[in-house]
Amino acid sequence: MVRPHDVDRFAWDNAKSEAREAMIAAARSPNGTLTYNELARQITSLRLEADSVALRQLLSEISVAEDVAGRGMLVVVVHQGEDRLPGHGFFTLARGLGRDTNDQQKCWAVELGKVRAVWREAQSQTQKNS
Repeated sequence: MVRPHDVDRFAWDNAKSEAREAMIAAARSPNGTLTYNELARQITSLRLEADSVALRQLLSEISVAEDVAGRGMLVVVVHQGEDRLPGHGFFTLARGLGRDTNDQQKCWAVELGKVRAVWREAQSQTQKNS
């Protein structure tokens, strides 16, 4: 695992867990996304800036782990403003994981749809078993 060398493993792992939980909650929500700023504010184990290399690395690690687990890249974090798309790092990672990124909007929409379906189904199953 690559992580910023000035962050201890415990804090990094806690920040990943906080980010993942916030991202899952976003995937289950009606909106389905959250901004980089919103995510950065929800991570309390580390102080991460919305545009930091550390946050990008954290998101990359989460996305790869989720994809390996068969749940998609958990791509719910987007820019504020007009485009409401994930950053360039998502598309680079998606290409590396074998996704077709020629049409970025379509690539993101397909991945987001998969992720939202997975987490909504998991939520539905949890509620049925409660």
